[in-house]
Amino acid sequence: MKKFVLDASVLVKMAVEEEGTKTALSLLEMRATGEAELIAPDLIVLESANAFWKYYQRGLLPEEEVLQLLGLIQRLDLRLAPLLELIEEASALSLRLGTSVYDSIYVALAQHEDAQLVTADKKLCARAAPSDTDVVLLSELS
Repeated sequence: MKKFVLDASVLVKMAVEEEGTKTALSLLEMRATGEAELIAPDLIVLESANAFWKYYQRGLLPEEEVLQLLGLIQRLDLRLAPLLELIEEASALSLRLGTSVYDSIYVALAQHEDAQLVTADKKLCARAAPSDTDVVLLSELS
C-alpha cells in the first residue's frame, strides 16, 4: 500500500473545483480501493479552513458552501498526525531548508511515515528537494 502525506493545497483541490481537482480526487479513489493511505498533520484542518475563508473573502465561495466544505474535511477521514509530535523536527527542517515551519511540518511527517509528500505548491516541492524527502507535485502524480 502506498502512503501519501497530503498538504493543504491538495486538500483544497479535493474540495473546490479547480485545476488539479481530478488528480486530487484520484487519491481518494486509491484510498477507497485500499491502494493508498492518506496522512496529514492536524495543521491541515486550519490551513484548509483558512483557504476556504480566503475564497469567501474574494467572493468565490458563499458562506454556506464554506461551512459545508469544513464538514467535508471531517468526512474525508484522513489519518491526522498531531502537530506537537512533529514540531521539533519541522523547526529544524525549516531552518535548514529555508521553508516555513508550516510547510516543514508536511516534510517532517513524510519523512516520519516514509511516505510521499503530495503538494500543488511548486516552491515547497523545490525547497524540500535537499531534504531527501520523496516530494511530488500533484500535477506530476502518476
